[in-house]
Amino acid sequence: MIPISLSMEGFLSYKERVEIDFTSFSVACITGENGAGKSSILDGITWALFGRARKHDETVINLESKKAEVCLVFHYEENQYKIVRSNPQGKTKQVELYIMDDKTASSAATWIPLTERTLRDTDLKIIDILRLDYESFTNASFLLQGGADQFTQQNPAARKRILSQILGLEIWEDYRNQVLQKRRYADKDLNQLDGRISEIVAELGERDQRLKYLRDLEEELSRAQEERKKSEKQLANLKALVSSLHEQEKLIAASASQVEGKENSIAQIRKKIHQRISEKEVYEGTLSQADAIRESFKDWEKAQKSLAGWEVVADKYRESEIKRQEPLLQIAAEKARLLQISSSLETRFKDLQTKLDKIPQLKAQLKEVNKKIKKNEADLEKRELKKKLLEEARQEQADAKAENPRLYKEMKELEKRIAELERTEGALCPLCGQEPSPTERESLVQNLKEDGKDLGDRYRQNQSTLKEADQVVKDLQLQITELSLAENTLRDLRQEIDQINNQITNLEKENKSWGKNHQKELDRVRKTLADETYASEARQELMVINQDLKDIGYDAAEHDRVREISSQGVT
Repeated sequence: MIPISLSMEGFLSYKERVEIDFTSFSVACITGENGAGKSSILDGITWALFGRARKHDETVINLESKKAEVCLVFHYEENQYKIVRSNPQGKTKQVELYIMDDKTASSAATWIPLTERTLRDTDLKIIDILRLDYESFTNASFLLQGGADQFTQQNPAARKRILSQILGLEIWEDYRNQVLQKRRYADKDLNQLDGRISEIVAELGERDQRLKYLRDLEEELSRAQEERKKSEKQLANLKALVSSLHEQEKLIAASASQVEGKENSIAQIRKKIHQRISEKEVYEGTLSQADAIRESFKDWEKAQKSLAGWEVVADKYRESEIKRQEPLLQIAAEKARLLQISSSLETRFKDLQTKLDKIPQLKAQLKEVNKKIKKNEADLEKRELKKKLLEEARQEQADAKAENPRLYKEMKELEKRIAELERTEGALCPLCGQEPSPTERESLVQNLKEDGKDLGDRYRQNQSTLKEADQVVKDLQLQITELSLAENTLRDLRQEIDQINNQITNLEKENKSWGKNHQKELDRVRKTLADETYASEARQELMVINQDLKDIGYDAAEHDRVREISSQGVT
């Protein structure tokens, strides 16, 4: 794999976007102070390829950034690939894989996406292309800081796996597995063919027995065919007999129908004779009641005259009753309209009351959200404090790192001077340039040793401080990352407060609008319905028609009585 370019933004120590063009040099030496970002370049390559670096996913994000993104372009086996991997803070990680299509008709090459449906599938595709995973890559391609002997410390199985991936030996293992699979399939097919051959040989051994059985079946078939011919002949005779019986049944049915018709005619004649006898008896009775019939006829004539008068009155009454329907319909329509308005307003009022009942709950919810907001604001204040502590810890860490080399150098110089004073007779004093006396020499050596001890104590204290500062920095980074989540939560809570306040404001506006516009309308409609003061013109017209009906003086009961007498006729 040959890297072409690497760009990093928000990744470890690189807050701003930085791009490295590997095509402008063959060999490069990266120098800089501790923490300047030298190792971050190698971390960027491994993180882009495998999604792994020396640090965890969340800690690769720069403290002042919300997203880490690395783009690596490299050449591998005559193809050029591009990987873009990003890790937004608190969101889903993403990776995109492309291959350059330099065979297009246009002069500019285009990138063809190779990204799979999921991040894991895309990572596996990258490993499949490189034929190396993270461990093999970091053992074979370059040495991570502090990991020069990482490969030698692996167990034999791990070293074998890494070398196999580096040398591409796993493809031969794939070929071996494919050959073994094909051999198993061939053995299976061979066993099936052997079984089939055994079955055929067994069947050939039973050939004579089966031929005899076939001849027996043919003889039995011949006998069955003879029996079938006899049965078909008998069936034809039975069908002819059934057809003859059907014809006879039709003749019998026709004769029975004629007999039934004659019997019906005789019954009708007898019925007419009985009717004539009954009529004769009625006529004879009527002749014996001639005087009563005459009196009844007079009453009938009187009823007919009275009925004619009532019919005239009834016609007038019906005309007025028809006129009465129009105002009644108007009154009913106006009442229905007012009831509809009343029902609609009452429904709206009930809905409004239901909504207003929720205001205490919304205010309680608002109170709870405000508590959460205060807690998250306190967390953000803690985060700022943690950031200051982190800067102080880093400064303390940097001071200790910067001072220790100087202390180490001074200790070495003191050791050298002490050794010279103790070893060399006649050595000059480093301060005055004179040869010291034995007592002065001993005192000078003692003073230098005490200075060396002080330097050593400070050196060891710095080493201890560095260890503690490293742990403090890690702890503070983790705490800051966790507290940063409060920022998103705070934004969501403020949106929730805005929504609740909007709901309360809208409900109060709706309640005010109801009291101003709709409550008076509802009271007016209710009073109009209760007092029945609606449709006044129709009610006035109805009063006039009712008076006309009263003046007509129609008596429906008397009319019905006269009609009954008239309908009875003369008896």
